[in-house]
Amino acid sequence: MSEHRWLLILVVIVVAANIFVGSYLWWSQKTELPVAHIARSVAENTPGEEDLPVSLRLTRVNSERVLFPTITRGGNVRFWDAGNATFAESKPDGGQYQTLATLLHTAVRDVVWSPDGFTIAALVDSAMLHGWQLFDLRTESFRSLPANVLAVAFSPKGDEVVYLENDGARGRIVVTLADGTGAKEILATRMNSAELSWPTPERIALIATDSDGLRTLYLLGLDGRLVQVIQGRSQLHAVWSSDGSRVLLSWFEDGSLHTSIITLATAREDAPPITTLASKCAWSTVTAFVCGMPKTPLSSEGYGNTVVPDVLAVTRMTNDTPWVTTTYATTPLSVRETLTHGGWGVVRNAYDGLLWSFIIPQ
Repeated sequence: MSEHRWLLILVVIVVAANIFVGSYLWWSQKTELPVAHIARSVAENTPGEEDLPVSLRLTRVNSERVLFPTITRGGNVRFWDAGNATFAESKPDGGQYQTLATLLHTAVRDVVWSPDGFTIAALVDSAMLHGWQLFDLRTESFRSLPANVLAVAFSPKGDEVVYLENDGARGRIVVTLADGTGAKEILATRMNSAELSWPTPERIALIATDSDGLRTLYLLGLDGRLVQVIQGRSQLHAVWSSDGSRVLLSWFEDGSLHTSIITLATAREDAPPITTLASKCAWSTVTAFVCGMPKTPLSSEGYGNTVVPDVLAVTRMTNDTPWVTTTYATTPLSVRETLTHGGWGVVRNAYDGLLWSFIIPQ
């Protein structure tokens, strides 16, 4: 009787082990499916974790909380390391952390990087420096911009700077060399609030905010000619493709999020199938961009700085339809901003304040 009992126990153990091994192998095979097999278009379905069982692999770029990241032309990630008070650089896989410059006892409020990553415009506050400064990381030199500068941007080549200044009585938009010399006024304006970018060598883009909080996008030629692109939108954001041929826009109207892609050469306007702010997106090519997108659509109050779980979404132009979006699960992730370089991207995660890199699915 005792032998039968032990035999029965042995049989149960063997059966249970087979079930466990079989379940493990099935799960392993399931998680190793090609990403394309589990991707879904947001035009057909709002993503949820149950719809996207496989996550893109995220690689930690840094181990400290960082601000104002960029990707240089050489593919390295540069950022302000607030914990160590340094401008630093790292490989996208997190290797070869390097300190570029240290600013002790200095509060850095904002940073704009030149395309090559060697010159930066930084809004700082310290006992010795205040306001916007141009730093050259190669020579460790700096030059102060005028005291009333409100916004700064670098040219596509990084050899020039444009800034908006306003002393309360008058404002102007000025172009200088990257070292701050050779200032030339290209537009006198009453604007006292604007965001600047420089998408093409011939055109500067600016978003001006009026007294009602509505925002308008303009293009400004170096000859001073100002052209309005889109007027009077609430919470308008714009992200330009690397060649400046397209712009991704988002804004709110009657509490609903709207998105649009404008191709400047043809004035064509498309509505991409995404539900996220343009500020959380980055163009990877002139026909594709990557976004952090909420797993469920939010109200206008829910976007802003709210930390919500996101998925990564890749939107591409196709032959069959103007734009198609594919979503991929990444857990846990709440995107503050997105950067891209070639076939990979970087996101700043609001959950931990770190930078994470990933390969952009093809």
